[in-house]
Amino acid sequence: MHTTLRRAAILFIFMGLSHALSVTSAHTAPPTPTAIPPNTAQQNTIAGTVLDPSGQPLAGATITLRETLSGRIRAGAVSDTQGRFSVGPVAQGTYRLRVSFVGFNADVRELSVGTTPTEPLEIALTTGAFEQPELVVTASRAERGQSAVTTSQLTRADFERLPDAKDLPVQLATLPAVTFHSENGNGIGYTTLRMRGFSERRMAVSINGIPQNDPEEFIVYWINFFDLQDAIQDIQVQRGVGAARFGPTAIGGAVNIVAMPYAPDPYVEAKVGYGSFDTRRASIAVNSGLQNNRWIAYGRLARLETNGYRNGSWSNFWRYFAGLTYYGDRHTLTLQTFGGPQRDGLAYAGIERSYNEAPVRDDTGMIVQDFCGQSLDRRYNYSDCFGDLEQFQQPRVELHHDVALSQGWTLKQAAFWMQGVGYFDFEGTWRSAAYLRLPTSIVPLDEQQDPLYISRPMDGLMFRAFVDQHTIGYLPRLLRTGTGGSKTTLGLEARRHRSLRWGRIQSATFLSEPGEKVYHYNAGKSIASVFAIHEQPLTTFMRLEAEVQATWRSYHIE
Repeated sequence: MHTTLRRAAILFIFMGLSHALSVTSAHTAPPTPTAIPPNTAQQNTIAGTVLDPSGQPLAGATITLRETLSGRIRAGAVSDTQGRFSVGPVAQGTYRLRVSFVGFNADVRELSVGTTPTEPLEIALTTGAFEQPELVVTASRAERGQSAVTTSQLTRADFERLPDAKDLPVQLATLPAVTFHSENGNGIGYTTLRMRGFSERRMAVSINGIPQNDPEEFIVYWINFFDLQDAIQDIQVQRGVGAARFGPTAIGGAVNIVAMPYAPDPYVEAKVGYGSFDTRRASIAVNSGLQNNRWIAYGRLARLETNGYRNGSWSNFWRYFAGLTYYGDRHTLTLQTFGGPQRDGLAYAGIERSYNEAPVRDDTGMIVQDFCGQSLDRRYNYSDCFGDLEQFQQPRVELHHDVALSQGWTLKQAAFWMQGVGYFDFEGTWRSAAYLRLPTSIVPLDEQQDPLYISRPMDGLMFRAFVDQHTIGYLPRLLRTGTGGSKTTLGLEARRHRSLRWGRIQSATFLSEPGEKVYHYNAGKSIASVFAIHEQPLTTFMRLEAEVQATWRSYHIE
Protein backbone atom coordinates (compact mmCIF):
# COMPACT_ATOMS: atom_id res chain seq x y z
CA MET A 1 0.00 0.00 0.00
CA HIS A 2 1.23 3.46 -0.83
CA THR A 3 -0.28 6.53 0.74
CA THR A 4 0.87 10.14 0.53
CA LEU A 5 -0.92 12.77 2.58
CA ARG A 6 1.06 15.89 1.63
CA ARG A 7 4.64 16.97 1.36
CA ALA A 8 6.01 20.20 2.83
CA ALA A 9 8.56 22.40 1.12
CA ILE A 10 11.71 22.85 3.18
CA LEU A 11 13.27 26.26 3.47
CA PHE A 12 16.82 25.37 4.28
CA ILE A 13 18.84 22.28 3.29
CA PHE A 14 22.00 21.06 4.96
CA MET A 15 24.71 18.77 3.71
CA GLY A 16 25.71 16.57 6.65
CA LEU A 17 29.23 16.25 7.88
CA SER A 18 30.67 12.76 8.13
CA HIS A 19 30.53 11.11 11.55
CA ALA A 20 33.64 9.05 12.01
CA LEU A 21 34.81 8.91 15.61
CA SER A 22 33.12 10.46 18.62
CA VAL A 23 33.82 13.22 21.03
CA THR A 24 33.01 13.95 24.63
CA SER A 25 35.13 14.90 27.54
CA ALA A 26 35.36 15.52 31.21
CA HIS A 27 34.85 19.02 32.44
CA THR A 28 36.94 21.63 34.04
CA ALA A 29 35.96 25.23 34.46
CA PRO A 30 37.55 27.05 31.54
CA PRO A 31 40.02 29.86 32.23
CA THR A 32 38.76 33.33 32.97
CA PRO A 33 37.32 35.02 29.87
CA THR A 34 39.03 37.85 28.06
CA ALA A 35 37.60 40.32 25.59
CA ILE A 36 35.63 39.01 22.62
CA PRO A 37 35.39 41.13 19.48
CA PRO A 38 33.10 44.11 19.85
CA ASN A 39 31.39 46.09 17.15
CA THR A 40 33.71 48.55 15.52
CA ALA A 41 31.24 51.45 15.72
CA GLN A 42 30.12 53.32 18.85
CA GLN A 43 32.39 51.43 21.23
CA ASN A 44 32.72 52.03 24.95
CA THR A 45 34.48 50.49 27.94
CA ILE A 46 32.97 49.46 31.27
CA ALA A 47 35.26 49.97 34.27
CA GLY A 48 34.88 49.83 38.00
CA THR A 49 36.10 48.58 41.38
CA VAL A 50 35.09 45.43 43.29
CA LEU A 51 34.91 45.69 47.08
CA ASP A 52 34.37 43.15 49.87
CA PRO A 53 31.67 43.69 52.56
CA SER A 54 34.08 45.81 54.63
CA GLY A 55 34.79 48.13 51.72
CA GLN A 56 38.28 46.78 51.00
CA PRO A 57 39.40 46.11 47.37
CA LEU A 58 38.73 42.51 46.29
CA ALA A 59 41.39 41.07 43.98
CA GLY A 60 40.72 38.10 41.69
CA ALA A 61 36.97 38.63 41.23
CA THR A 62 35.60 37.32 37.93
CA ILE A 63 33.76 39.78 35.71
CA THR A 64 31.76 38.65 32.65
CA LEU A 65 29.71 40.76 30.26
CA ARG A 66 26.92 39.11 28.25
CA GLU A 67 24.54 40.38 25.62
CA THR A 68 21.13 40.65 27.26
CA LEU A 69 19.21 39.06 24.37
CA SER A 70 21.51 36.29 23.19
CA GLY A 71 23.31 35.51 26.46
CA ARG A 72 26.66 35.34 24.59
CA ILE A 73 29.82 36.41 26.44
CA ARG A 74 31.18 39.57 24.82
CA ALA A 75 33.91 40.50 27.31
CA GLY A 76 35.46 39.45 30.60
CA ALA A 77 38.17 40.34 33.08
CA VAL A 78 39.61 39.69 36.55
CA SER A 79 39.93 42.44 39.16
CA ASP A 80 43.52 43.48 40.00
CA THR A 81 45.12 43.90 43.43
CA GLN A 82 43.28 47.22 43.84
CA GLY A 83 39.97 45.59 42.92
CA ARG A 84 39.85 47.47 39.63
CA PHE A 85 38.63 46.03 36.34
CA SER A 86 37.91 47.10 32.79
CA VAL A 87 35.96 45.19 30.13
CA GLY A 88 35.49 46.12 26.51
CA PRO A 89 35.36 48.07 24.41
CA VAL A 90 31.87 46.90 23.43
CA ALA A 91 29.28 48.25 21.04
CA GLN A 92 26.30 50.34 22.02
CA GLY A 93 23.55 48.18 23.51
CA THR A 94 22.19 46.47 26.62
CA TYR A 95 24.38 44.02 28.56
CA ARG A 96 24.32 41.90 31.70
CA LEU A 97 27.35 42.39 33.96
CA ARG A 98 28.14 39.64 36.46
CA VAL A 99 30.75 39.95 39.21
CA SER A 100 31.52 36.85 41.31
CA PHE A 101 34.04 35.59 43.82
CA VAL A 102 34.13 32.36 45.82
CA GLY A 103 32.48 32.84 49.21
CA PHE A 104 30.46 35.88 48.12
CA ASN A 105 27.09 36.34 46.48
CA ALA A 106 27.39 37.24 42.82
CA ASP A 107 26.35 40.74 41.71
CA VAL A 108 24.31 40.72 38.47
CA ARG A 109 23.06 43.93 36.89
CA GLU A 110 21.78 45.28 33.58
CA LEU A 111 23.84 47.99 31.89
CA SER A 112 23.05 50.20 28.95
CA VAL A 113 26.17 51.15 26.99
CA GLY A 114 25.91 54.30 24.92
CA THR A 115 28.23 56.45 22.85
CA THR A 116 29.45 58.52 25.80
CA PRO A 117 31.94 57.13 28.37
CA THR A 118 30.33 55.06 31.13
CA GLU A 119 30.84 56.24 34.71
CA PRO A 120 33.12 53.88 36.76
CA LEU A 121 31.16 51.39 38.85
CA GLU A 122 31.66 50.55 42.52
CA ILE A 123 30.45 47.02 43.25
CA ALA A 124 30.38 45.73 46.83
CA LEU A 125 29.85 41.98 47.15
CA THR A 126 27.99 40.51 50.10
CA THR A 127 29.00 37.40 52.03
CA GLY A 128 27.33 34.19 50.89
CA ALA A 129 27.87 30.46 51.25
CA PHE A 130 27.30 29.66 47.59
CA GLU A 131 27.70 31.44 44.31
CA GLN A 132 24.37 32.40 42.76
CA PRO A 133 23.48 30.55 39.58
CA GLU A 134 23.99 32.39 36.33
CA LEU A 135 20.94 33.04 34.18
CA VAL A 136 21.47 32.78 30.46
CA VAL A 137 18.72 34.47 28.46
CA THR A 138 17.89 33.29 24.95
CA ALA A 139 14.90 33.73 22.69
CA SER A 140 13.46 30.33 23.66
CA ARG A 141 13.81 30.79 27.40
CA ALA A 142 11.79 32.16 30.24
CA GLU A 143 13.05 35.05 32.35
CA ARG A 144 12.87 34.29 36.04
CA GLY A 145 10.52 36.67 37.80
CA GLN A 146 9.21 37.94 34.47
CA SER A 147 7.73 35.08 32.42
CA ALA A 148 4.57 33.28 33.51
CA VAL A 149 6.24 29.88 33.94
CA THR A 150 8.04 28.12 36.81
CA THR A 151 11.73 27.52 36.09
CA SER A 152 14.81 25.89 37.59
CA GLN A 153 18.44 26.05 36.47
CA LEU A 154 21.43 23.72 36.29
CA THR A 155 24.51 25.88 35.76
CA ARG A 156 28.07 25.04 34.79
CA ALA A 157 28.98 25.20 38.48
CA ASP A 158 26.28 22.61 39.27
CA PHE A 159 27.70 20.20 36.69
CA GLU A 160 31.14 20.58 38.29
CA ARG A 161 29.89 19.03 41.54
CA LEU A 162 27.48 16.44 40.11
CA PRO A 163 28.62 12.99 38.87
CA ASP A 164 29.29 13.41 35.16
CA ALA A 165 29.59 9.76 34.08
CA LYS A 166 25.79 9.51 34.04
CA ASP A 167 22.95 10.21 31.64
CA LEU A 168 21.50 13.74 31.77
CA PRO A 169 18.24 12.67 33.55
CA VAL A 170 20.33 11.76 36.61
CA GLN A 171 21.46 15.38 36.96
CA LEU A 172 18.07 16.80 35.98
CA ALA A 173 16.41 14.75 38.72
CA THR A 174 18.13 16.99 41.30
CA LEU A 175 15.59 19.69 40.34
CA PRO A 176 12.06 19.95 41.81
CA ALA A 177 9.27 17.76 40.34
CA VAL A 178 11.73 15.78 38.16
CA THR A 179 12.43 12.03 38.50
CA PHE A 180 14.34 9.48 36.43
CA HIS A 181 14.44 5.74 35.84
CA SER A 182 17.51 3.78 34.68
CA GLU A 183 16.95 0.47 32.88
CA ASN A 184 20.58 -0.60 33.41
CA GLY A 185 20.51 0.41 37.07
CA ASN A 186 23.65 2.58 37.02
CA GLY A 187 22.40 5.71 35.25
CA ILE A 188 24.20 4.82 32.01
CA GLY A 189 22.33 3.52 28.97
CA TYR A 190 18.59 3.81 28.55
CA THR A 191 17.32 6.32 31.11
CA THR A 192 13.90 7.96 31.13
CA LEU A 193 12.79 11.28 32.60
CA ARG A 194 9.46 12.32 34.11
CA MET A 195 8.37 15.83 35.04
CA ARG A 196 5.30 16.37 37.18
CA GLY A 197 4.30 12.82 36.26
CA PHE A 198 4.60 13.37 32.48
CA SER A 199 7.02 11.37 30.33
CA GLU A 200 9.29 12.74 27.59
CA ARG A 201 6.41 12.38 25.11
CA ARG A 202 4.75 15.34 26.82
CA MET A 203 7.88 17.46 27.28
CA ALA A 204 9.67 19.74 24.83
CA VAL A 205 13.41 19.08 24.91
CA SER A 206 15.77 21.29 22.92
CA ILE A 207 19.52 21.68 22.54
CA ASN A 208 20.54 25.19 21.51
CA GLY A 209 16.92 25.85 20.57
CA ILE A 210 16.70 22.77 18.28
CA PRO A 211 13.89 20.27 19.12
CA GLN A 212 15.09 16.81 20.22
CA ASN A 213 11.80 14.89 20.56
CA ASP A 214 11.59 12.14 17.95
CA PRO A 215 9.22 13.44 15.23
CA GLU A 216 7.45 10.05 14.97
CA GLU A 217 7.34 8.80 18.56
CA PHE A 218 7.88 12.09 20.48
CA ILE A 219 10.27 10.25 22.82
CA VAL A 220 13.65 11.69 23.84
CA TYR A 221 16.39 9.03 23.85
CA TRP A 222 18.80 10.44 26.43
CA ILE A 223 21.31 7.68 25.70
CA ASN A 224 22.18 9.57 22.50
CA PHE A 225 23.25 12.62 24.56
CA PHE A 226 25.49 10.74 26.98
CA ASP A 227 28.60 12.71 27.95
CA LEU A 228 27.27 15.97 26.53
CA GLN A 229 27.54 17.52 30.01
CA ASP A 230 31.07 18.81 29.44
CA ALA A 231 29.87 20.99 26.56
CA ILE A 232 26.78 22.27 28.38
CA GLN A 233 26.77 25.88 29.54
CA ASP A 234 23.55 25.51 31.46
CA ILE A 235 20.07 23.91 31.41
CA GLN A 236 16.78 25.62 32.14
CA VAL A 237 13.80 23.46 33.11
CA GLN A 238 10.37 25.03 32.66
CA ARG A 239 7.67 23.13 34.54
CA GLY A 240 4.08 23.07 33.37
CA VAL A 241 2.31 23.86 30.11
CA GLY A 242 4.37 25.91 27.65
CA ALA A 243 3.30 27.91 24.62
CA ALA A 244 4.94 28.75 21.29
CA ARG A 245 8.21 29.94 22.78
CA PHE A 246 8.71 26.82 24.86
CA GLY A 247 7.79 24.15 22.32
CA PRO A 248 4.49 22.76 21.02
CA THR A 249 4.69 19.50 23.01
CA ALA A 250 5.46 21.15 26.34
CA ILE A 251 2.49 19.90 28.35
CA GLY A 252 4.52 18.50 31.21
CA GLY A 253 7.32 21.04 30.81
CA ALA A 254 10.33 22.02 28.72
CA VAL A 255 14.05 21.32 29.01
CA ASN A 256 16.25 23.92 27.28
CA ILE A 257 19.91 22.91 26.99
CA VAL A 258 22.65 25.34 25.93
CA ALA A 259 25.76 23.51 24.67
CA MET A 260 28.25 26.15 23.50
CA PRO A 261 31.61 25.30 25.15
CA TYR A 262 33.74 28.04 23.56
CA ALA A 263 36.02 29.78 26.08
CA PRO A 264 38.16 32.87 25.33
CA ASP A 265 41.34 31.37 26.82
CA PRO A 266 43.13 28.30 25.37
CA TYR A 267 43.38 25.05 27.30
CA VAL A 268 43.97 21.32 26.89
CA GLU A 269 42.28 18.90 29.28
CA ALA A 270 42.63 15.14 29.64
CA LYS A 271 40.78 12.96 32.13
CA VAL A 272 40.63 9.29 33.04
CA GLY A 273 38.36 7.65 35.57
CA TYR A 274 37.36 4.30 37.00
CA GLY A 275 34.26 3.38 38.97
CA SER A 276 31.83 0.70 40.06
CA PHE A 277 30.85 -2.15 37.73
CA ASP A 278 34.17 -1.84 35.89
CA THR A 279 33.25 1.58 34.53
CA ARG A 280 36.15 3.16 32.63
CA ARG A 281 36.14 6.60 31.07
CA ALA A 282 38.78 8.65 29.26
CA SER A 283 38.45 11.98 27.49
CA ILE A 284 40.49 14.80 26.00
CA ALA A 285 39.33 18.33 25.18
CA VAL A 286 41.14 21.11 23.32
CA ASN A 287 40.04 24.75 23.17
CA SER A 288 41.96 27.15 20.93
CA GLY A 289 41.02 30.29 22.82
CA LEU A 290 40.29 33.53 21.00
CA GLN A 291 42.40 33.69 17.82
CA ASN A 292 42.93 36.84 15.75
CA ASN A 293 40.32 38.47 17.95
CA ARG A 294 37.71 36.68 15.82
CA TRP A 295 37.30 32.93 16.28
CA ILE A 296 37.43 30.03 18.75
CA ALA A 297 37.72 26.31 17.91
CA TYR A 298 36.82 23.48 20.28
CA GLY A 299 37.10 19.69 20.08
CA ARG A 300 36.42 16.81 22.43
CA LEU A 301 36.77 13.02 22.23
CA ALA A 302 35.72 10.51 24.89
CA ARG A 303 35.37 6.79 25.44
CA LEU A 304 33.30 4.98 28.08
CA GLU A 305 32.98 1.30 28.91
CA THR A 306 30.93 -0.21 31.74
CA ASN A 307 29.46 -3.59 32.68
CA GLY A 308 26.33 -1.97 34.10
CA TYR A 309 24.58 -2.77 37.36
CA ARG A 310 22.19 -5.38 35.97
CA ASN A 311 23.51 -8.53 34.33
CA GLY A 312 24.40 -7.98 30.69
CA SER A 313 23.59 -4.24 30.76
CA TRP A 314 27.01 -3.22 29.43
CA SER A 315 27.71 -0.06 27.44
CA ASN A 316 30.51 0.90 25.05
CA PHE A 317 30.35 4.51 23.85
CA TRP A 318 32.48 6.80 21.72
CA ARG A 319 31.54 10.48 21.84
CA TYR A 320 32.77 13.53 19.94
CA PHE A 321 32.05 17.25 19.90
CA ALA A 322 33.71 19.68 17.49
CA GLY A 323 32.87 23.25 16.64
CA LEU A 324 34.02 26.65 15.47
CA THR A 325 32.66 30.07 16.48
CA TYR A 326 33.35 33.27 14.55
CA TYR A 327 32.76 36.70 16.09
CA GLY A 328 32.08 39.42 13.54
CA ASP A 329 31.54 43.12 14.15
CA ARG A 330 27.77 42.71 14.32
CA HIS A 331 27.20 38.98 14.19
CA THR A 332 28.25 35.60 15.62
CA LEU A 333 28.43 32.40 13.54
CA THR A 334 28.79 28.92 15.10
CA LEU A 335 29.15 25.61 13.27
CA GLN A 336 29.33 22.47 15.41
CA THR A 337 28.76 18.73 15.27
CA PHE A 338 28.46 16.08 17.97
CA GLY A 339 27.40 12.46 18.41
CA GLY A 340 29.14 9.10 18.34
CA PRO A 341 28.55 5.37 17.88
CA GLN A 342 27.27 3.30 20.78
CA ARG A 343 26.91 -0.40 21.43
CA ASP A 344 25.14 -1.62 24.53
CA GLY A 345 23.40 -4.57 26.10
CA LEU A 346 19.64 -4.13 26.49
CA ALA A 347 17.87 -4.38 29.83
CA TYR A 348 14.33 -3.24 29.08
CA ALA A 349 12.53 -6.07 30.88
CA GLY A 350 11.71 -5.40 34.53
CA ILE A 351 11.92 -7.77 37.49
CA GLU A 352 9.49 -9.01 40.09
CA ARG A 353 9.28 -6.73 43.10
CA SER A 354 10.32 -9.59 45.37
CA TYR A 355 13.62 -9.90 43.44
CA ASN A 356 14.53 -6.38 44.49
CA GLU A 357 13.84 -7.00 48.17
CA ALA A 358 15.92 -10.20 48.48
CA PRO A 359 17.19 -13.03 46.26
CA VAL A 360 14.60 -15.74 45.66
CA ARG A 361 15.46 -18.95 47.53
CA ASP A 362 14.06 -22.47 47.38
CA ASP A 363 13.00 -24.68 50.28
CA THR A 364 16.64 -25.62 50.98
CA GLY A 365 17.76 -22.00 51.20
CA MET A 366 19.57 -22.01 47.87
CA ILE A 367 19.21 -19.00 45.55
CA VAL A 368 16.93 -19.89 42.65
CA GLN A 369 18.37 -19.60 39.14
CA ASP A 370 16.59 -19.32 35.81
CA PHE A 371 17.11 -21.49 32.72
CA CYS A 372 20.36 -19.74 31.76
CA GLY A 373 21.94 -19.76 35.23
CA GLN A 374 21.07 -16.24 36.42
CA SER A 375 20.17 -15.73 40.06
CA LEU A 376 16.71 -14.29 40.63
CA ASP A 377 17.82 -11.14 42.45
CA ARG A 378 17.83 -7.37 41.95
CA ARG A 379 20.49 -7.59 39.20
CA TYR A 380 18.54 -10.11 37.16
CA ASN A 381 18.11 -9.24 33.47
CA TYR A 382 16.04 -11.47 31.22
CA SER A 383 17.73 -10.05 28.10
CA ASP A 384 21.16 -11.22 29.27
CA CYS A 385 20.16 -14.82 28.57
CA PHE A 386 19.89 -14.06 24.85
CA GLY A 387 22.49 -11.34 24.32
CA ASP A 388 19.99 -8.62 23.39
CA LEU A 389 21.95 -5.60 22.15
CA GLU A 390 21.82 -2.29 20.31
CA GLN A 391 24.22 -0.70 17.85
CA PHE A 392 23.29 2.86 17.01
CA GLN A 393 24.55 6.39 16.40
CA GLN A 394 22.93 9.80 16.05
CA PRO A 395 25.30 12.37 14.53
CA ARG A 396 24.13 15.95 14.08
CA VAL A 397 25.31 19.23 12.61
CA GLU A 398 24.17 22.68 13.75
CA LEU A 399 24.67 26.13 12.24
CA HIS A 400 23.80 29.13 14.43
CA HIS A 401 23.85 32.74 13.30
CA ASP A 402 23.05 35.77 15.46
CA VAL A 403 23.18 39.25 13.96
CA ALA A 404 22.43 42.70 15.39
CA LEU A 405 20.44 44.31 12.59
CA SER A 406 20.04 47.74 14.20
CA GLN A 407 19.42 49.27 17.58
CA GLY A 408 16.86 47.02 19.30
CA TRP A 409 16.58 44.50 16.44
CA THR A 410 18.28 41.07 16.51
CA LEU A 411 17.99 38.12 14.13
CA LYS A 412 18.71 34.64 15.50
CA GLN A 413 18.61 31.72 13.10
CA ALA A 414 19.60 28.07 13.31
CA ALA A 415 19.78 25.33 10.69
CA PHE A 416 20.41 21.69 11.54
CA TRP A 417 20.70 18.14 10.25
CA MET A 418 20.60 14.99 12.37
CA GLN A 419 20.53 11.29 11.60
CA GLY A 420 19.73 8.19 13.63
CA VAL A 421 20.85 4.87 12.22
CA GLY A 422 21.32 1.44 13.77
CA TYR A 423 19.63 -1.77 14.85
CA PHE A 424 18.31 -3.61 17.90
CA ASP A 425 18.64 -7.40 18.25
CA PHE A 426 16.36 -9.01 20.82
CA GLU A 427 14.86 -12.38 21.67
CA GLY A 428 11.61 -12.82 19.74
CA THR A 429 9.96 -16.10 20.73
CA TRP A 430 7.19 -14.12 22.44
CA ARG A 431 5.99 -13.26 18.92
CA SER A 432 3.58 -15.55 17.11
CA ALA A 433 4.32 -17.50 13.94
CA ALA A 434 1.65 -15.43 12.18
CA TYR A 435 3.44 -12.17 13.07
CA LEU A 436 6.80 -13.62 12.03
CA ARG A 437 5.27 -14.85 8.74
CA LEU A 438 6.47 -18.41 9.31
CA PRO A 439 5.03 -20.98 6.89
CA THR A 440 2.77 -23.78 8.11
CA SER A 441 5.60 -26.23 7.31
CA ILE A 442 7.40 -24.80 10.38
CA VAL A 443 4.41 -24.06 12.63
CA PRO A 444 1.03 -25.80 12.01
CA LEU A 445 -1.93 -23.63 11.10
CA ASP A 446 -3.75 -24.24 14.38
CA GLU A 447 -0.68 -22.92 16.31
CA GLN A 448 0.02 -19.86 14.15
CA GLN A 449 -1.46 -17.44 16.71
CA ASP A 450 0.45 -18.80 19.71
CA PRO A 451 3.71 -17.24 20.92
CA LEU A 452 6.66 -19.13 19.49
CA TYR A 453 7.83 -20.20 22.94
CA ILE A 454 4.58 -22.21 23.16
CA SER A 455 4.43 -23.64 19.64
CA ARG A 456 8.21 -24.34 19.50
CA PRO A 457 9.41 -24.23 23.14
CA MET A 458 12.86 -25.69 22.43
CA ASP A 459 13.76 -23.20 19.68
CA GLY A 460 15.44 -19.80 19.90
CA LEU A 461 14.93 -16.78 17.69
CA MET A 462 16.60 -13.34 17.49
CA PHE A 463 14.69 -10.48 15.89
CA ARG A 464 16.38 -7.41 14.36
CA ALA A 465 14.67 -4.01 14.23
CA PHE A 466 16.50 -1.56 11.95
CA VAL A 467 16.01 2.20 11.65
CA ASP A 468 17.60 4.88 9.46
CA GLN A 469 16.10 8.34 9.85
CA HIS A 470 17.16 11.93 9.31
CA THR A 471 15.74 15.37 10.03
CA ILE A 472 16.65 18.78 8.64
CA GLY A 473 15.28 22.11 9.78
CA TYR A 474 15.50 25.88 9.81
CA LEU A 475 14.49 28.01 12.82
CA PRO A 476 14.73 31.81 12.44
CA ARG A 477 13.60 34.35 15.05
CA LEU A 478 13.44 38.13 14.87
CA LEU A 479 13.58 39.94 18.21
CA ARG A 480 12.67 43.55 18.91
CA THR A 481 13.43 45.30 22.21
CA GLY A 482 11.37 48.43 22.61
CA THR A 483 11.13 51.25 25.08
CA GLY A 484 9.89 50.54 28.57
CA GLY A 485 11.14 46.96 28.52
CA SER A 486 8.75 45.66 25.86
CA LYS A 487 9.88 42.68 23.76
CA THR A 488 8.48 41.26 20.54
CA THR A 489 9.49 37.98 18.90
CA LEU A 490 8.52 36.81 15.43
CA GLY A 491 9.46 33.20 14.67
CA LEU A 492 9.32 30.48 12.05
CA GLU A 493 9.85 26.71 12.30
CA ALA A 494 10.40 24.44 9.29
CA ARG A 495 11.36 20.76 9.71
CA ARG A 496 11.40 17.75 7.39
CA HIS A 497 11.76 14.21 8.75
CA ARG A 498 12.13 10.95 6.80
CA SER A 499 12.75 7.41 8.08
CA LEU A 500 13.21 3.83 6.93
CA ARG A 501 12.29 1.02 9.33
CA TRP A 502 12.25 -2.73 8.88
CA GLY A 503 12.27 -5.88 11.01
CA ARG A 504 13.20 -9.46 10.29
CA ILE A 505 14.23 -12.75 11.89
CA GLN A 506 17.98 -12.29 12.24
CA SER A 507 18.68 -15.86 13.36
CA ALA A 508 16.70 -18.91 14.51
CA THR A 509 17.52 -22.49 15.36
CA PHE A 510 15.19 -23.65 12.57
CA LEU A 511 16.59 -21.26 9.89
CA SER A 512 19.97 -21.48 8.15
CA GLU A 513 20.02 -17.74 7.22
CA PRO A 514 18.14 -14.54 8.13
CA GLY A 515 14.45 -14.65 7.34
CA GLU A 516 12.36 -12.41 5.12
CA LYS A 517 11.43 -8.98 6.42
CA VAL A 518 8.38 -9.02 8.64
CA TYR A 519 7.72 -5.32 8.09
CA HIS A 520 9.27 -2.60 5.93
CA TYR A 521 8.06 0.98 5.57
CA ASN A 522 9.16 4.51 4.80
CA ALA A 523 7.64 7.29 6.88
CA GLY A 524 7.87 11.05 6.86
CA LYS A 525 6.70 14.13 8.66
CA SER A 526 6.86 17.78 7.66
CA ILE A 527 6.31 20.61 10.13
CA ALA A 528 5.89 24.33 9.52
CA SER A 529 4.76 26.96 11.99
CA VAL A 530 4.82 30.71 12.52
CA PHE A 531 4.41 32.47 15.85
CA ALA A 532 4.53 35.87 17.46
CA ILE A 533 5.12 36.81 21.10
CA HIS A 534 4.78 40.22 22.72
CA GLU A 535 5.71 41.10 26.30
CA GLN A 536 4.78 44.48 27.76
CA PRO A 537 5.47 45.61 31.34
CA LEU A 538 2.40 47.46 32.65
CA THR A 539 3.48 48.27 36.19
CA THR A 540 6.24 47.20 38.56
CA PHE A 541 4.19 44.12 39.50
CA MET A 542 2.19 43.50 36.34
CA ARG A 543 3.25 42.25 32.92
CA LEU A 544 1.23 41.47 29.79
CA GLU A 545 2.16 38.54 27.56
CA ALA A 546 0.40 37.67 24.31
CA GLU A 547 1.24 34.77 22.01
CA VAL A 548 -0.21 33.45 18.77
CA GLN A 549 0.92 30.43 16.73
CA ALA A 550 -0.22 28.66 13.57
CA THR A 551 1.11 25.16 12.83
CA TRP A 552 0.87 22.98 9.72
CA ARG A 553 1.92 19.31 9.64
CA SER A 554 1.80 16.55 7.06
CA TYR A 555 2.44 12.81 7.37
CA HIS A 556 3.70 10.35 4.79
CA ILE A 557 3.92 6.56 4.87
CA GLU A 558 4.67 3.83 2.34
